Amino acid sequence: MSEHGIVHHRTTPLWPQANGEVERQNRSIMKRVKIAQGEGRDWKFELSKFLIMYRSTAHSTTGVSPSELLFGRKIRTKLPELIDYNVNDFEVRDRDAEQKEKGKIYADKRRGACESDIRVDDQVLVRQDRGNKMSTPFVPSPFKVVEKIGNSVLVESDQGVQYRRNVTHLKKFIERENNDLSCSQSDANKNVVNTESEIISSHKDHYENLTESSNFDENKCLSSRQDETCSMKDRPVRLKRLLSKFDDFVLK
Repeated sequence: MSEHGIVHHRTTPLWPQANGEVERQNRSIMKRVKIAQGEGRDWKFELSKFLIMYRSTAHSTTGVSPSELLFGRKIRTKLPELIDYNVNDFEVRDRDAEQKEKGKIYADKRRGACESDIRVDDQVLVRQDRGNKMSTPFVPSPFKVVEKIGNSVLVESDQGVQYRRNVTHLKKFIERENNDLSCSQSDANKNVVNTESEIISSHKDHYENLTESSNFDENKCLSSRQDETCSMKDRPVRLKRLLSKFDDFVLK
């Protein structure tokens, strides 16, 4: 790669979106190969035809064909055309950057992207593949963030094993203290006891009030709860009558 001037950029594992340009190109190539395989044609020959069409067709983002950007001129095809070798490189770059920025804004809005608050030396949980329904979505033991470059984060376990993951595969680990947990549990128990005592005392008072007014009139509602039941009984009754179309019939 160094002899041919190739710069190798490693992408984040388990995150194919980081290599989106190659993945999108592979999608188009595989579509062409599947069509050739389904029609019983030679997929190598069909792939060569696809590549010559792709390289000689103007791209929707740059506005010019890839061969023009590479050679500075249009390649010769079977279609008759007037030769014009005027290619403005600055205009192509500006248009390419503008279209990519629009695509980024649309993708961020659709996915609800936001800035991550994970920093170096933070304790995080790493997402894992769920083997069955009982497995947790994250590894129970926390990891330490060693390095962060953009959305790529390098984490390290207590045993010294390092993993590189995207920031969406991580979640901040918040450790709870045992004292706070015990205090919260004791407070909850006290609240439950107080609630039960209040319920018992309220029922006791209500029972005493009922016993004192034992000879109350059934047609009058004294308590607020009985007022509601009385009001429900006094509601007007819906009138039921037959429709006019049944006037000529005798119904039993």
